[in-house]
Amino acid sequence: MPKSNIIFNTILNKYSNILVIFVLFIMGFSLYFSKNFYLDASADSLSLKNDKDLAYYREIKDKFVSDDFVILTYAPKANMFSKRNLLNLEKLHNKLAKLPNVEDVISILNIPLLKSPPRNLQELSKETINLLHPNVDLASAPSEIINSPLYKNALISPDGNITALMVFLKQDKEYEALLAARNKLRDKAIDSKLDQYEKSELHLISNKFKEHSRLYSKIRAKNIQDIRKITDEYHNIAKIYLGGVPMIVSDSLDYIKSDIIIFGSVVLLFIILILAITFKSYRFVFLPLTICTIVTLLMIGFLGFTAWPVTTVSSNFIALLLILTLSINIHLTVKYREIYRNNPHLSH
Repeated sequence: MPKSNIIFNTILNKYSNILVIFVLFIMGFSLYFSKNFYLDASADSLSLKNDKDLAYYREIKDKFVSDDFVILTYAPKANMFSKRNLLNLEKLHNKLAKLPNVEDVISILNIPLLKSPPRNLQELSKETINLLHPNVDLASAPSEIINSPLYKNALISPDGNITALMVFLKQDKEYEALLAARNKLRDKAIDSKLDQYEKSELHLISNKFKEHSRLYSKIRAKNIQDIRKITDEYHNIAKIYLGGVPMIVSDSLDYIKSDIIIFGSVVLLFIILILAITFKSYRFVFLPLTICTIVTLLMIGFLGFTAWPVTTVSSNFIALLLILTLSINIHLTVKYREIYRNNPHLSH
């Protein structure tokens, strides 16, 4: 008998209880760390570690304007500048501005008007007039906004039927600081070798950034959810669409979760169907299904333990893992049944 078979039989015969306890311990370990399993749709997860284009984008972002804003396009069923529509738009504007993580909202309601009514420079410096100002000239204001080179095709369409609201979200200073510190050390590691202190500092900052990124992602997802709850109240009076980088990231995470649930469920049903048709036995449906579940749990626990995020690229790993585990299980089951049929006197 080969040495590997002797070891295998010894473990099963003499240490089977210890083996079961060990498997249960590993499962418990995986189940505990599965709470750290998370999804990531950030730029870091979708690009190379030292991507030059991403570095250039972040440099421009630091120097000019942040992309932490979402854009709402608002197309009312009534006339854009009617009193009724302006009142509805004002309510929407104020509700968005009151959200806890919203820093500012820019719309046609609070942009400065220079010619409604016409004023000289001294008057303009003293007071800013907008659509909500009591002294605004509502007769000339629509024409000024639509024809303005600053607002046309930016906050309002040329025909005046669609306007936009820019919702600026509060920046997370700790997130930006950790990102800048990590990238600085990464850039230095490319140009020259890091000393031992810098290596440990990079490792520490990278771990802190990972943890904070998860919190940052949850906050942004909550922001988008709150904004959508508000816009849902206005779908009867206007067509509203949402856009912007935070929305794309949030929706990407939702798509990943949906893919994992849908594909995982479909593959699970497929496994049960195939096993039931092939073996026509509850035992040989339950055992492979249990093994597939254990293997999947072990992988999720491992990813949670190592803080290794799942991205849009790797989101279907559960479906692939179930399929690969199933193929091995079918092979072993068929082999077992074949040996048992030819040698019914043998023990398990």
